[in-house]
Amino acid sequence: MSFDPNTAASYNSQTYVFQDSAFVGATLTQLTNNFNNGGLTRTLVGNTLTFTYAGGDAVAADLFVATFSITPQAPPPVGNAVPAPAGLLIVGLGVPFFGLASRFRRRVA
Repeated sequence: MSFDPNTAASYNSQTYVFQDSAFVGATLTQLTNNFNNGGLTRTLVGNTLTFTYAGGDAVAADLFVATFSITPQAPPPVGNAVPAPAGLLIVGLGVPFFGLASRFRRRVA
């Protein structure tokens, strides 16, 4: 985020609000911030990201820049796709019984 003081000699306070479900659980890290008058402040609460600049005087040679990094929340672990041993045991025991049942039916008929 940057403001170019070549367009104005002073700035009023400014607030920018962004909302996105992707912000939930994310962390916001400040990398650079050379804004005057206390700098550019930020908050990240739930799904709302807010940047606020208190305003102040600017010199034409100034260029205010702030850089932030947003790190998303780690995804939940993916479930194991390998079947449970108990399920394999049940299927393995059931197959021979189907064979015996069909053999028994042939004898009765």
